[in-house]
Parts: sequence; structure tokens; C-alpha cells
Amino acid sequence: MMTQADLPNLTAVLNEMAAEFQKLYKGNLDAHKRPASGELEHWIATTRVVVNGSIYEVSVDLPDYWKYVDTGTRGRLTGLPGRKFPPLPKILNWVNVKGLPVPTGLTPEQFAGKIAGKIMWYGTKGTNDFADARREVIEQFRDRITEALGHDAEYYIIKYVSEKAVG
Repeated sequence: MMTQADLPNLTAVLNEMAAEFQKLYKGNLDAHKRPASGELEHWIATTRVVVNGSIYEVSVDLPDYWKYVDTGTRGRLTGLPGRKFPPLPKILNWVNVKGLPVPTGLTPEQFAGKIAGKIMWYGTKGTNDFADARREVIEQFRDRITEALGHDAEYYIIKYVSEKAVG
């Protein structure tokens, strides 16, 4: 099984890539005023490089709902007939965090209920903030990853030939 020590150049570049992804994703969320509760920004800080067998990956731990924020959701009228009512406490929290003014004649709970109903029927539009940051960071680091792998491969070849010559 491989470890990060087996490909040190690749690991170093991927660690830089992880930090850059974190910066880009947070920047996208901030630029578009998307962090409703601030949870996504908090979790982005756990970006890291993980080795799974022979696969090196940049891993990001995010709350389960991140994909719905990024790709959007479908409602009953937009392709998901069995769509359930979103959780009111989460919607109410979002209303409070965003500082949305509650319309006259409605309680905050009723206002949250109307928003949840609209989501249930029509879904939500995706932000693409994660996807955009991912695409951009891959474009930025593609050549550097290739170069790092070349250096690591060269090291392995020299090491292998040296071991065979000695042994």
C-alpha cells in the first residue's frame, strides 16, 4: 500500500492544490453571498490529501447538503413528484441568518413555511460554486501534477536501478 512518503512531490503539489481549492471555494461562496448558515465555509477548512491504496485524492469534508446547494434540487413540478416538504427549522434558521424581512401579517414560521412550499414545488437553483472551484483548481494544477509525477517516477527508477545494481 502506498503512503504520502512514496510520492513526495505529488503529495506536496496536492497539498497546495487542496489549500487553493479551499480558498477558491470560500471565495466563490463569499462573492455570491451564498453562505446561508456559514456551515459550508466552516467545513471547507478540513480539505486534505488522502491516499486510498494507490489513489491520491484531495478530500473535502462537507455537510451532506453541499451537493444540493451546488447542483440544485428538483421540485414536484420540476421532475420529482414525491418531493417532501423541506425541514422548517432549517428554513427558519436560513431566514434568520439571511436577515430576510418577514412580510406583514406573517409570523417567521409562516414565512419559512411559504419558502419551504416553494422549494417543495419548484426546487432550488444550483450555485455551481463547488464545481467552479474544482474546475479552476484542476486547470491551475494539471501541469504541476504531471511534473511532480515525473520527478517521483524518476526518483523511483533511480532507486530501483540502484537497488538492483547493489543486490
